[in-house]
Amino acid sequence: MCGWRRKPRAKVETLRKQAQDWVDHYGFSAWIKLQLGERAVSLIKDPTVETDLALLDGCYVLETDLPAAVADARTVHARYLSLPEIERDFRTMKTGQLELRPIFLRKAERTKGHALVTMLALKLVREVDRRVAPLGLTVTDAVARLQGVRLVALGDPELALWRLPDSYAPANRKSCRSCRLCLRQSCP
Repeated sequence: MCGWRRKPRAKVETLRKQAQDWVDHYGFSAWIKLQLGERAVSLIKDPTVETDLALLDGCYVLETDLPAAVADARTVHARYLSLPEIERDFRTMKTGQLELRPIFLRKAERTKGHALVTMLALKLVREVDRRVAPLGLTVTDAVARLQGVRLVALGDPELALWRLPDSYAPANRKSCRSCRLCLRQSCP
């Protein structure tokens, strides 16, 4: 029961209009009706409509402008369910490991190239994440461990003869195995 008992000059029609706007705004007009009293407006629920609407709790409708020949209902639903992954990828590109910042390029080819390199880097991040997840590592942890893998100089460094070391730390060994970074015959 909604009423303006404390305001003697208040108009019931104003209260009815405010209550109707509230009911319409929140989409309750199908199952809540307003009833005017002498100095009050009552909200009356229709129990049969409320029960019918309760059957749809948790259901949703996806609407698309794509023709059925292009994307059937299962495809549209699958794309909808993949939205959190897409949002996570954009977060990764903008603030995560890749830290893509706005770059103002004038030529379309350069913009396309920048987007291509970013998407390739995202694919690498996803692949590293997939491979190190069974170890309980994040991509940042795996990259930190892989930074511990160093080349060993053979002889004079000016000759530019390098090779991988014969042994690794256990943490580096696990990261290398999970990422399949075995470049020598005797894998760590």
